[in-house]
Amino acid sequence: MTKEIKKHNEKINPSESISRLLVKQRMKESKVVVDREKYKEALDNVEELFSIMHSIYGNLWALNYENNHARDVWTAGLLDLTKNDIVNGINYCINNKNKIPTLTEFRKFCFYKEDSNNLPYFN
Repeated sequence: MTKEIKKHNEKINPSESISRLLVKQRMKESKVVVDREKYKEALDNVEELFSIMHSIYGNLWALNYENNHARDVWTAGLLDLTKNDIVNGINYCINNKNKIPTLTEFRKFCFYKEDSNNLPYFN
């Protein structure tokens, strides 16, 4: 057990942030193939998302999430989502603007749908 931990620790760059390590781990575990291009796209999506969320929630968004660690964590958390999924999440926030969502809440909002009777459900 000790050897495994030591071996695992040798692979970690000590100057690398936890949020960057999270991104790398999520990329490895992702069900979609994540290459540099996919990661860049996810990062661009989060940059645009943060700008939109700042427009929706104002400075409260900035106080909570405007930092590099938040961007890295949100990129890791949304890596497997499409732009359409993210747009669904944004629309949910616009229509139900009660509070600033956490990453896990926002992921759930990305799969929000309405059935044929206009009743909400999460896919």
